[in-house]
Amino acid sequence: MPIYVPAQPYPKKANDNIRSSDWNSAIDEVARLSDATQYLGRDTFKGPLTIDGALTVKGALTASGGISGPVTVSGALTVSGALKVGSTGGMLEIGSQARISQQNSAAWFGLGLNLQTTGDGNWSLVDTSKPGVNFHMGCSSANNQEFRFTRREANTTSNQMLATIGTDGLTVSGGINGPISVKGELTVTAGLTINGSIMSMSETTVVATNASGGPWASFGSNAYYRGNRWNLAKTAEPGVCLVMSSQGGVNRQFAFCRMEAGSTTSGTDLATLGTGGLTVTGGINGPLTVKGALTVTGLLTASAGLTVTGNQTVSGELTVTGLLRANGEINGGVVVRGNLKVNSILEVDSITRVSQHPNYWAVFGSNMYSSGSTFRLVNSAVKGANIHMSGQDGGTTEFRFALMDPGQNQRNIAFIGREGITSSPNGSELRRVATGHEFLYIIRGQVENGAPSVGTGYTVTRPNGTGNGIYQINFNPAFSNWPVVVATQMGAQGNSTLDNAIIVRTGFEFAQIKVGGSNGVGADRAFTFIAMGPRTT
Repeated sequence: MPIYVPAQPYPKKANDNIRSSDWNSAIDEVARLSDATQYLGRDTFKGPLTIDGALTVKGALTASGGISGPVTVSGALTVSGALKVGSTGGMLEIGSQARISQQNSAAWFGLGLNLQTTGDGNWSLVDTSKPGVNFHMGCSSANNQEFRFTRREANTTSNQMLATIGTDGLTVSGGINGPISVKGELTVTAGLTINGSIMSMSETTVVATNASGGPWASFGSNAYYRGNRWNLAKTAEPGVCLVMSSQGGVNRQFAFCRMEAGSTTSGTDLATLGTGGLTVTGGINGPLTVKGALTVTGLLTASAGLTVTGNQTVSGELTVTGLLRANGEINGGVVVRGNLKVNSILEVDSITRVSQHPNYWAVFGSNMYSSGSTFRLVNSAVKGANIHMSGQDGGTTEFRFALMDPGQNQRNIAFIGREGITSSPNGSELRRVATGHEFLYIIRGQVENGAPSVGTGYTVTRPNGTGNGIYQINFNPAFSNWPVVVATQMGAQGNSTLDNAIIVRTGFEFAQIKVGGSNGVGADRAFTFIAMGPRTT
């Protein structure tokens, strides 16, 4: 009902007539006011309520029927209790572009600037000519509780997810520009990209990239490489760093570096490993095991053990003062000041080989070597020769000289051993050479003043005392059968040729010799002797 407006003339003066229309209008207004004011003492207003000034609600403001249209507050709105916008979804507009909204599902809530989401889940720009951003949070399920940071370009219809934080961690679509500090544990399940910056894992542990100086990355303890220069996390302490490069050519490498405390210029390479090989500035202290091929273009010195299971190429000099184990091949010059152990074949040059034959046989050959129990030719079209020798106990201890023709088996042409020298020109017939029919052992000696002065393998005793010219020569080791002994007395120039020496008697272990003057009387004189006989040891 409209507010009552009296008919003119108004206001009335004394003695003015009150017409029936005036009376009726006044009664209608009284009735309207009576009807409206009867609800002032209750909790609910009946009908629409329009407030031109400020509305202050000290308690709860409840619209049981809801507010179907917009609510506009021209002044200040003070709410002492709860302010509810919508039951399942709604929007609160703040200013011309700020929006707070909730989707109908009650699972997502958004705070946006020029980018809003409506109750049905649709997105839109408040002003399509401008970009917008929105902070969106949801808890649709136990595994999907997250915060989303979203943006939309002006005059577009699709959103861009900038970052999400939730039960799956932090995801940043465009990366993080600037420093980031992680107080607790950082777990990265996908890729972690740091562009032109540094990642500090502790106070001194640093991962950095050299953004301005090429594709170099470094991982260090109190030291790192960045901006084409070396840096210390704590300048008062030394640091070490592993620097990696992916540049083309010979610069693809790893560099192990150190920096002295207080240094602000450069680091020192302890070792480099890359396409140019391994370079160790201070040497390798301890055993070195190489599973593959080892190529040395300069000097390699191993003061301890060096084990190579692959092939080794030495363009310079290899010096080993300890034990060198080569299970593969060594190509180049090798200087060994310690022990050289070769488990297979030692190739001296293109045809010279040193190898081992089963049962304690060592083989040195020219174009010929032993592979297992078989002799082979290095060049199968050329003849070969070798010497193989055995020192095994309880068996044959000898040297064998062998030849081998292409397509034929090896044949032994000569033997040198305990039985002397034996030849076999045709590889089957044996001919004894130089030792006659026996393998004889010779002891030679000279005795002066009753003691040995020349030779070894014997001692001298006087079984009948001195002054009688009788001496006993004791053989050590003894002969295995009767030896033959000859002796000659020694004398000054002018002595008689009748002065002589005789063999009194002999045994396997000894020989007695008597020397004396031309009158046949024994006398102590100097003499020489030769004893020859068989021996088993």
